[in-house]
Amino acid sequence: MKIKFVTLAFNSGRINEMVTFYNALGAGLVETPVRKGGMSYQGALGDIKINFFSIEKKSAFISPNFSMKIEVEDLKLIMDNVRSFNSIQILMDYQDFDWGFQSVIIDPDGHSIELVEPHKD
Repeated sequence: MKIKFVTLAFNSGRINEMVTFYNALGAGLVETPVRKGGMSYQGALGDIKINFFSIEKKSAFISPNFSMKIEVEDLKLIMDNVRSFNSIQILMDYQDFDWGFQSVIIDPDGHSIELVEPHKD
């Protein structure tokens, strides 16, 4: 089964330091608007998109410190496997969108994982 990291996202109380550091690594982070306030910077390291947010945490499940987006080949099968873990929270079960399928889960440490499977052409 093939998977591909697409995006890594960090919520940080030290966003200026993080942006400076990751820009030194070549991420090319640029400030972008956030609908719910706070600051956001987006860039990339190679093929992986990097996002930094400065969002005040009201709940670990609403704005985790770290989240990732992973492209997979068989999301339905993966979600069937994920359901067997009692320590996993499913925020959004398998859903079909115009561009593909998506699920969002929280791992045992509270990290958000967005699983996507683009529609095949």
